[in-house]
Amino acid sequence: MSVWQIVAILAMQIIGWYLASHITETRAARREARRAVLDQKLHQALRDLFEQREHHTTHPHRREHS
Repeated sequence: MSVWQIVAILAMQIIGWYLASHITETRAARREARRAVLDQKLHQALRDLFEQREHHTTHPHRREHS
C-alpha cells in the first residue's frame, strides 16, 4: 500500500463519518422541530378550548334573563 492509498482511505472514512454525523444531526433537528410544532399546535388548541369554555361560563344564557 502506498502512502496516497492510506491517505485516500482515511479521507474517505473521515468524509463518511462527517456525513453520517451530519445526517443524524439533521434528523434529530427535524424531529425536534416537528415536536415543537406539535407542542405549539397542542397548546393553541388547549388555549382555544379554554377560551371557549371561559366564554360560555362568563356569558350563561343572557337571552333568558331579558
